[in-house]
Amino acid sequence: MQANSHSRRTRLLLVALVVLGCALAVFVAVPGAVIAGDGTSLLEFEESEHAVDSGETITLEVVAYDHGDSSGDGLASLSFDVDYDPDVLIASEVEHESMLGDDDDVELVTDAEIDEDEGRVTVEQERDPVGDGGTGYEAAATITFDVPDDVGSTSTTVDLTNAQAYRPSDWPVYPISRDATIHVDGGAEDELDDADDDGGPQGVTFADDLEGDDESGSGSEADQVTDDDTDDATPPADGGSGDESASDDDGETASSDESATDAVPGFAAFGAATGVVGALAMWLRGRRP
Repeated sequence: MQANSHSRRTRLLLVALVVLGCALAVFVAVPGAVIAGDGTSLLEFEESEHAVDSGETITLEVVAYDHGDSSGDGLASLSFDVDYDPDVLIASEVEHESMLGDDDDVELVTDAEIDEDEGRVTVEQERDPVGDGGTGYEAAATITFDVPDDVGSTSTTVDLTNAQAYRPSDWPVYPISRDATIHVDGGAEDELDDADDDGGPQGVTFADDLEGDDESGSGSEADQVTDDDTDDATPPADGGSGDESASDDDGETASSDESATDAVPGFAAFGAATGVVGALAMWLRGRRP
């Protein structure tokens, strides 16, 4: 009798392991396929850093990239905001480009609004007919800014925000966005040069410097100077947004959203499933006569 009970519990444990293993495989494999098929969408300025003089006009081209989902469908619609400092820039014109409407038989239904008080340009685009959607790496819109004569030497960031797109199936897509920095009359470039006079990059604290702070008890967060402590008009050394991008050794800009995806998909689920199986095994062993 006891042998039959032990055999039945062993079979139950094996069944539980098989079920959890299959569920975990599906959980990890399916999101991985979705990420590979649907997640690679990008919205950025053609150039991340610009120089302009007071009283001049500057044109920024917004470029969209999408390789399509696992079915080959691209973007049926695209919308985004361009946020800027209205004290430094004045948006004067929005021109819609061919990212979505690159086919002769497709009409691009567009809308654009300029809010001068808020410093925001809102762009909306949609294919008609939707078809398979637009794919590739092409310009989505071109925005023209005027720089007032009395701005003087400064730098400002132009942000791409609220980016969203839809597949022909109405599946939502949230493109990764990258910003741009505009230097007016040299802007903060001089300030960046001054900050680098000590031989180190701006906003970086080396380990040797921290050792002295820790020994003296003064190494608190309030005493450490970072990019966030500097004036908002001073851009990071890579020329991009300090919140959403970082620079590598080659000077290329990488979005923090991209670095956030470096984690292995399903790792947390794997740990949770392992814990459940272990707990079940211990429970069955504890009930063994």
